Amino acid sequence: MRRGGELASAGVDFLLIRERQLQAAALLRVARRMVLETAGSGMRVVVAGSPDVAREAGAAGVHLGGWRGELRVEDARRVLPEAWVSVSSHSVEDVVRARREGANAVLFAPVFGKVVDGVEVVAGVGLERLRQACAAAAGEVEVFALGGVTEANAAECVAA
Repeated sequence: MRRGGELASAGVDFLLIRERQLQAAALLRVARRMVLETAGSGMRVVVAGSPDVAREAGAAGVHLGGWRGELRVEDARRVLPEAWVSVSSHSVEDVVRARREGANAVLFAPVFGKVVDGVEVVAGVGLERLRQACAAAAGEVEVFALGGVTEANAAECVAA
């Protein structure tokens, strides 16, 4: 069984390729390899930041940073009309904007904070803010909780 098949068997639905330091050609090679390794597994490969690379690799979608001045959902849809598009979100307002723009999902973070070498470098926004983000999604956009989510606290995120 290929690695992609193993991940899919373990319940992984998406594989996000987020390699900011790679030039487009190198990112394309990685994305193509992952698309090949996951073919037929049911898992979707999503490329962060580059609709062009996602299209050329045959990926299922693209993830956008969501920061001002970066690509927007409509930009991604011009390149990948049928693609699954997710957007980074750090506030309820970001969720509302992503929903209005037609994103399929938001990656909402950091719920529990970002810890590097045992030190919290970015404070988490908490479960109440995650609940608010889910309410703002209004059932039109999937919300995925990121940032400090572990096996021990994942059920709390799902409940939110």
